[in-house]
Amino acid sequence: MTNRGFTLIELMIAMIIMAFISLGIFQATQSTFRLRDVLGVEGTFYNSIRFSINVLQRDLQHMNSPHILAPPKPANDPAAAQAGAQQQASNVFDPTDSSNRSTQFWLAASNTTGIRAARFQGTDTTMSFISSSHIRLYKDSKESEFIKVTYELKKESDNKDVQGASLLLKTEDTNVFADESIRGGPTTVAKFPLLRGIRSLKFEYWNTPQARWDNKWDTDSEDQKGKYP
Repeated sequence: MTNRGFTLIELMIAMIIMAFISLGIFQATQSTFRLRDVLGVEGTFYNSIRFSINVLQRDLQHMNSPHILAPPKPANDPAAAQAGAQQQASNVFDPTDSSNRSTQFWLAASNTTGIRAARFQGTDTTMSFISSSHIRLYKDSKESEFIKVTYELKKESDNKDVQGASLLLKTEDTNVFADESIRGGPTTVAKFPLLRGIRSLKFEYWNTPQARWDNKWDTDSEDQKGKYP
């Protein structure tokens, strides 16, 4: 009885088969790793989109503006009507007063009560308004629930992954009632980059009376005076 082993040809065939199987397993593993990386990046980006929309939606839902006191209604009594008219006239600001002017976030006060309506400004790439969405993290912090909010689309020069990419930047200021044109004092402005790698983004504003979408909005303009989208 003789013992027979593998011949050289049989051994080479087995090695070739094993090489093809190993190559297939390697390619499948590499493809799985690449797919995992792509899904991870896309998943992070889509989560960032969802988060950014939620932040923007919350600020818009809490958009705030004090109500301007309505002038007194005409009374049946002529004397009372005359007194009301005199009171209304005394409440009117001098239009030449330089302190009575609109700013980026506030409209000019209409009378001596000093109540000012908040101003909403919007273009296809920027928005600025007053919101009551601020949350104080510290109990005794000198912060208001109101904030000045600005959303703007800015170009990303350091993003090599997406050519011509933009960044959605949120800027908020807790010093709501100060005139933003006056510099100095403690810094209350904070900037939050919400979403990177944006190829295109456009803001539009629903005009209810005209039943249309507008590319611009300003509550200080003649056709949109005191109106909000």
